[in-house]
Amino acid sequence: EIAQGANPADVGKAVDKQFANSFAETLTETETAFVQGFISMSSAIITAMNVVSGVVIVIMLLVLANTMLMSFRERYREYSVLKALGFETRQLAFLIFGESVLICAAGLVLTSLLIAPFLLLPSRMTLGSLAAFFPVLRLPPVMMLAVLVLCCAVALLAGLVPFIELRTLKVNDGLRRFA
Repeated sequence: EIAQGANPADVGKAVDKQFANSFAETLTETETAFVQGFISMSSAIITAMNVVSGVVIVIMLLVLANTMLMSFRERYREYSVLKALGFETRQLAFLIFGESVLICAAGLVLTSLLIAPFLLLPSRMTLGSLAAFFPVLRLPPVMMLAVLVLCCAVALLAGLVPFIELRTLKVNDGLRRFA
């Protein structure tokens, strides 16, 4: 603390001048400036976490789309037989999108089971000494709804390419393909 009536800016400059060109140079700033710097740093961390989350979602979309394409190609002949038997593209699309949603739902349920202990148990129990930095871990209902909507969107996007291939599927080519 500084003496009563002293100018904080002058005191800060005097301290910085005293330690100038030493091994322990100082940069004196007010407590408010320090807190603002810390808040801006934590804002950058949150932004970085959001970017990483977006990248993870895109990677999950690519993996799921690849899985759906592999599944479609493995069953190309079966889809041709179903089309030859009179199944409409709409009915087969329901199978493709249903499988995609089922895979996404399974991933969502498994992830929820892994995260549940962190959300249900007290933070002291799950985080230990880190609970001082993250005192409350909550998942608001709006966020749960956003995750569910995002899961459905990823599932539908992943099933889109196989659906486009299904629409152009010719029964003759499908039956001849692996004969």
